[in-house]
Amino acid sequence: MQAKRKVYALLFVSAAIIVCLLTVVLRVAASAPGQGGKIVFENGDSATGSFQLFTMNPDGTNKVQITNLPANNFESLLPNISPDGQRVIFCFGTPPMADLYVVNIDGTGLAQLTNDGLSCFPRWSPDGTQIIFAHLALNINNSGISNNVVATMHANGTGTTLSLTSDLWDSIGFFTPDERHVVFYSQAGGLIAAVWIMDANGANKRQLTPAAMEGFPDDISPDGQHILLGNHGNSGPALTNDIFVMNPDGTGLTQLTHYPTLHHDGSGSYSPDGTKIVFSSDRLSADVSATTFGTYDIFTMDADGSNVTRIATAVASCPQDGNCPNVTWGPKP
Repeated sequence: MQAKRKVYALLFVSAAIIVCLLTVVLRVAASAPGQGGKIVFENGDSATGSFQLFTMNPDGTNKVQITNLPANNFESLLPNISPDGQRVIFCFGTPPMADLYVVNIDGTGLAQLTNDGLSCFPRWSPDGTQIIFAHLALNINNSGISNNVVATMHANGTGTTLSLTSDLWDSIGFFTPDERHVVFYSQAGGLIAAVWIMDANGANKRQLTPAAMEGFPDDISPDGQHILLGNHGNSGPALTNDIFVMNPDGTGLTQLTHYPTLHHDGSGSYSPDGTKIVFSSDRLSADVSATTFGTYDIFTMDADGSNVTRIATAVASCPQDGNCPNVTWGPKP
């Protein structure tokens, strides 16, 4: 009888341990960011002048329009999803002027954050308290030239706008996950485009990519270990655009996308868990040429560039500048 009691006791303890382990596993699974959440993308056609934001699931299902903006041929909405997955910030205006707007992920609560007509390329800070964006500096030194500077403000649009880069060169950037640095594109030194990094206060600027690459950063992995970037930024349709990855110090530059004919891959964004990348491309378009960008589809791939899969077809047509097929991947609300 004593032996049986010991056996029952051991079985009870083992069952309790299993239950505890399952509980821990389920809690971790529930709290992990995973690949879930929504993909937000820009859908439109420059011929009609109508561009709107849509959401869809990571597999391309359940497409939902979340904006109803006036048709005015504003092609670069440049959406970005908040760290809590609940809101989308974007820019919109009457070309070439733009302001920042925010809308809930379900399309409700549209609100305008800026009113200067000089603000675009917005990104949330990782903690959701700030917006980093491109602020246009007009008529620099009375030269008639206008450049973007990397600027920050409170997430609700209040507070003083702080500029982190010089208005002598065009610059656009976003925070690293630890908010200690800003990765940015710049034309500093007269380059067509290059990827740079600086401290969050604007100090210690360092160029990461060679001039010949014409690099343009798109995103940084959730763990902060890899910068996602493209080549031939600010160049015309005659040059192919591909997606690359590199370390935050500029080493380990690796090409992720490859396609045998002329194509333009871009607007790359990591999944919340960093295992996937969503991007837009005209690689399968019949109208891509050396003089025009093609019609864009949306694809996903593994973070190493494998398993490229088309999840949305013909979402945007902007043959003049190729700036409209913007896409971003956010966490579950």
